[in-house]
Amino acid sequence: MPVFRWILALVLLIPAGTVVLTAQSGSLEVSGRVKIGTKSEKITRKRFYLFRGGLDANKALVEKMKATSTTSRDCFYCQLKASPALIEWLKAGDCESPYCRDISKEDSEKVPEFQAAYQKSLTQYKNKPDVAQKWLTTNLAPDLRDGFYRQRKSATDTILGGVKPIQSSMTDSVTVVAIFIDIPVKAEAGKTETFMV
Repeated sequence: MPVFRWILALVLLIPAGTVVLTAQSGSLEVSGRVKIGTKSEKITRKRFYLFRGGLDANKALVEKMKATSTTSRDCFYCQLKASPALIEWLKAGDCESPYCRDISKEDSEKVPEFQAAYQKSLTQYKNKPDVAQKWLTTNLAPDLRDGFYRQRKSATDTILGGVKPIQSSMTDSVTVVAIFIDIPVKAEAGKTETFMV
C-alpha cells in the first residue's frame, strides 16, 4: 500500500510582480501544480496554508511534515472495502469524497454504494426520486461520506500542533489556483518578508 509524504512548497514574497503589496497588506496566488519527473500535475481541490517566516522560522513544523506519512485516497477507500466502481468514480473527478461533484442518476446506477444510499433516500423522502438523488450522500456510511476528510484533518491538526497559519486557501478544479488575500505584511518599507506555503 503506497504511502505519500506531505508536499511542501516554499514561496518568497517579493514586491516584484508575484505579490500585490500595499503599505500593510498583500495578496498571493499559488498555482496548484507539482512536477513529478518531467510531468506537471495539477493539484485540484487541495488546501494550502500560509505561514509567516521561511524554512528557518518554521523548522519544527517542516520536520513534523517530513516525518508524517499519510494514506492515499485509493488506499483509504480500499481499506474500507469500497467497491471498485466507487474508487473509479472518485478517481475520475479527482475527488476525495462524494461531495466534490454532483452524483448523477447514471452514477447511482453504476456505483453500489450510491445505489444503496439512493434506495434509503427514496424511502426517507417519500418516493420523490429527484429529492432522493440530491440527498443520497446523507445515507452513505459516514466513513465513505467524509472519513477521508476527517483522517486528513486529524493528521493536519497533529502536524500543526497548535501553530496557527495566517490563512488557508483551497485550489479549485478549473484555475487550479489558491488565493490568499489581505495578508498582513510586517516588512518595513523597501524590504521583503518571507512566507512559507
